[in-house]
Amino acid sequence: MVYTQKLKALCSLLVLVLSISCSNQGGSYYDYLCKAQANLKNVDADALYSESMKYWMQRVDTLREYSYRENDTLRLYLDIQETLRKERKHDCSVFANEINRFVDYDAENTILEHPVLFIGSSTANLWKTAKCFPQLKVMNRGFGGASIQDILYYYDDVIGKYFPSTVVMYDDIDIENGDSAESAFNKHVGLLDKIHNDFPECRIIFISQKPTQMDFLLGKDIRSNKNLFNEKMKEHADNTPYLEYIDLASLLYKEDGTLDLDCFSEDRMHFNDKGYELWTNGLSKLF
Repeated sequence: MVYTQKLKALCSLLVLVLSISCSNQGGSYYDYLCKAQANLKNVDADALYSESMKYWMQRVDTLREYSYRENDTLRLYLDIQETLRKERKHDCSVFANEINRFVDYDAENTILEHPVLFIGSSTANLWKTAKCFPQLKVMNRGFGGASIQDILYYYDDVIGKYFPSTVVMYDDIDIENGDSAESAFNKHVGLLDKIHNDFPECRIIFISQKPTQMDFLLGKDIRSNKNLFNEKMKEHADNTPYLEYIDLASLLYKEDGTLDLDCFSEDRMHFNDKGYELWTNGLSKLF
């Protein structure tokens, strides 16, 4: 009788432990990831990302840098994501429609002479620059998801033909796609040098890469690579006469050192009006 009671107690404890373990690992979602990892060659990457975002967006505000070290589910997801990234082939043509919209607009309108030109990825693209900087002759040719390779591919359509007086650049896609800080830095410098060589009198302003809550879902070292990239770009700008670096990323932190999530939209990656107002005020000091 005593043995039976002890066995029942042990079984109950084991069930409790297994229940807690499954809960910590995300339950069925963790099983889903395990199956995906075991058969990566046949994984539908788009479906996996869609399913994963449903799961993680409910939990994203709880994540911190290096959360994956204690979270088996997050670590497994990031490992799978990294593998899929390595196998993905880059295709600049996915931006053709967006670039064509720029081309069509220019064909139907008078192009500003020597504008202040905003370029880069979605943070630049979504910035209502004409409204935010009414005192400037502003054009915006940022396009969402644009890496340095993409900007160079469409260089004539988004930079070259405008003969800008000033270029304001923001881009974080190479880092967010998994590049090291060193690799991303070298790519950025290549583009910045090209702009300077093509337009020696052009003022070039580079905005620091921003931290986001989504950094922790984009890769294990995204936030630290952004910080390292910013350090390298600032040092480069300090020693490069044609280049100005402005740190707007630090404006996004509260006094206690945590990220001010009130500056971001629901996707925790892009700015809302408050975020853009903050950056507009910061950047305006340079004009």
